[in-house]
Amino acid sequence: MTTSVHLDSGINAIATNREKTQVAAAGRLVFKIFHIEEGSFREYLDLRVGRINLNYSCNDVVWNSVRDDILATGATNGAVVTWNLGISKGNKMDKVFTDNTRTVNKVCFHPSEWNILLSGSSGGVIRYFDLRNNVCASTFSGTKNSSGSIRDIQFSPHQMFIFASATDDGYVQFWDYRRNDRVLLQELVHQNIVFSLDWHPEERNWLATSGRDKTIKIWHQESHELKLHLDYTLYHIQSVRKVKWRPERKYHIASCSQVDDNAVSVWDIRRPYVPFAVFEEHKEAPTGITWYDQNIFLTSGKDGVIYQHVFKDAKKPAETSNPVGVSMSLNGDIFHIAVQSGRNSGVRGLSTSDGPSAKRPMPMFFRRHDRTAESFVTYESRLIFHELRENRFSEWFCETAKQYQLVGKPFGELCEENAKVAEELGRHQVAQTWHLLRLFFVDVSQVVPKVYSKQSSAGSTDVTSPRTQAEPDKDPDSNSIHRDTAMNQHSLQDVGHAPDSATGVTDEESDSDIDRTKWRNKNLQMDGIEDPFTLDDDDNYDENFDLLDLNLANSDNWNLPAEAFPHRHEIENIGRQSSPDPTHDRSRPSSPPTKPVDDDQENSHNHQLLASQAIDQAITKHRSEFNLSIKYRPLIKDMLSYYADKGDVQMSVSAYVVLGDKIKGEIPSETIEHWFISYIELLSRFKLWPIANHVIKCSDHPNIQMLNQQSTTIYANCNNCDKPLEKKSWACNRCGKLTNTCSVCHLPVKGLYSWCQGCSHGGHMGHLKEWFSRSTQCPTGCGHECELR
Repeated sequence: MTTSVHLDSGINAIATNREKTQVAAAGRLVFKIFHIEEGSFREYLDLRVGRINLNYSCNDVVWNSVRDDILATGATNGAVVTWNLGISKGNKMDKVFTDNTRTVNKVCFHPSEWNILLSGSSGGVIRYFDLRNNVCASTFSGTKNSSGSIRDIQFSPHQMFIFASATDDGYVQFWDYRRNDRVLLQELVHQNIVFSLDWHPEERNWLATSGRDKTIKIWHQESHELKLHLDYTLYHIQSVRKVKWRPERKYHIASCSQVDDNAVSVWDIRRPYVPFAVFEEHKEAPTGITWYDQNIFLTSGKDGVIYQHVFKDAKKPAETSNPVGVSMSLNGDIFHIAVQSGRNSGVRGLSTSDGPSAKRPMPMFFRRHDRTAESFVTYESRLIFHELRENRFSEWFCETAKQYQLVGKPFGELCEENAKVAEELGRHQVAQTWHLLRLFFVDVSQVVPKVYSKQSSAGSTDVTSPRTQAEPDKDPDSNSIHRDTAMNQHSLQDVGHAPDSATGVTDEESDSDIDRTKWRNKNLQMDGIEDPFTLDDDDNYDENFDLLDLNLANSDNWNLPAEAFPHRHEIENIGRQSSPDPTHDRSRPSSPPTKPVDDDQENSHNHQLLASQAIDQAITKHRSEFNLSIKYRPLIKDMLSYYADKGDVQMSVSAYVVLGDKIKGEIPSETIEHWFISYIELLSRFKLWPIANHVIKCSDHPNIQMLNQQSTTIYANCNNCDKPLEKKSWACNRCGKLTNTCSVCHLPVKGLYSWCQGCSHGGHMGHLKEWFSRSTQCPTGCGHECELR
């Protein structure tokens, strides 16, 4: 069963002696040795005695593989310390090597020579110590390609002169400790820091590495090649701090994470995604792993606990995972894996045949299973293929993504162009949605005449003459303020004609009103907008709206409303009753008799989109586009959610981008991020990467905008020997030749590099421009007719 012992502080590393009877636990504030007994740990020795200094702050510990009385530790101050348990006095510290100036990350004894000790530090130097002479015999420095910190060192159990080291910049190096002038092999194995490596105890050429890129990789080296070949890759959920092969199990390896994940996992390298066994006893990140035998191993953690794990207590994730799968292709075809039976399911007699003739399952009974079985649960599955007969999704999705306009034009034009695209692809509902969006957010000033304040300055008679029929081609939006003011004042100041006895309006005023109505209707038709306020009787429309203009124009003291949201007034309160007295004051004209409104006209006013509650005829003269769209924002939000739930996330994202600030703040940020990520993923699957990049640029969500700044890695190899190049290197350290040389001056190009896509030769932009100004042949003499663009 699982046993443990608690220490006073976090543990950085553990090590066992040759006989596996004792374990040493080392940390910044702890260094103790315990006896491993049946089901328990017994403290044997505390080595932190005497005058405590930084030499006791241990970052790693190793037990001599030949002599049980010698240990070595690497300290955080750079000291390498050896401990002799045979010393009779209290302090067991034997020798202190201070050659390193930075933290020692790893110490390692030779598996058969007790006097050979290696250390690797954050300074990127490996030091070889001979304990017989008490000196640093030699040093192994990183090459130009790799000069990062040394994270791990381990001697090969199969070749006594060879050891391997792991570096911070992703390299694994093989060294012969008899020669420190050159590295035998150097291979880039991870994209970032290599935290750990471990030679396989049985397979001569297998080496396991782990790193910050959340992977465990298994490599092998052919005896006649100076190169590593990748055999297996295991995918972890976090950075992998430590790996250790399981003895007597060829395909099993244990690992622990650097942060967040507190579990210790044992993997079968043939199953890269699901661990074979998991141990979850630690409360903080594990730091060390050492095997006692094939079924028992020890772990330590930052929680200050040493656990002895027994394999029969492990959790098997494969036994509780769902053994089915489904996948959909870009064309809509579906592959479905269905389980027929399981080896450890405990059910027998389940028929896998289909149809009414299928046999009924036999009664279930239980069997005792061996919990220490060393294999995954196996299942008999069948693959079901569902083919979609007609699928236009890929067709209209790609064409819509290519033709949609998201930015760069006014809102109305974007909606009309996108509606046209959807209409051409036969997506009529989407096209109608774009038309409604334009109607919802159209500027009210385009469909309702504007009202402007009368100039209060006395004696001001500078008015612009109204638009005449001789000027039909002028811009209807230019000088709109002067035109409308002139129309109102002209109809009031022209006293040369007597007003109509019934309405109090002159004939010239009526003609001016008719001309203005025609001008307004013509402008609406030119803009492609149907006037939602036009009744069947044009005169009725003019009387209702021109009456307000007359009343406001005759008022001596009035201005535009001081408030952004004017108070709502009833329409009937604005009009005046006509005066029976023809000598009534001209400054207060009476309203014309109200004409009866038939049912069709009344229904037109009560329409859901054109109702008086939504667009009141008096209020819309002062209501802005922002105020008008408030009523429709919840409707737009539901519409975007409807398309996303339906699976058309393209419409949701496109409409959201086109709407911009009009819908901003209505939809939760998490929902917007989910929509954008889904749409970008679809575009990437269809290889529409430029459009995906454009969508990222159009997004206002910070997490989406950062997508272009992540996972961007450029690998450069020598164009002569095809070996990886050092960062910011203009010459290959393998073959010694210059890279990226200019075809004209034959010097390295350190700035803008231009090349021909036909012959792949290039160089400095200035040199190539000068060359091709007088010749069309490639400057290298290859004979290709190059074209500089």
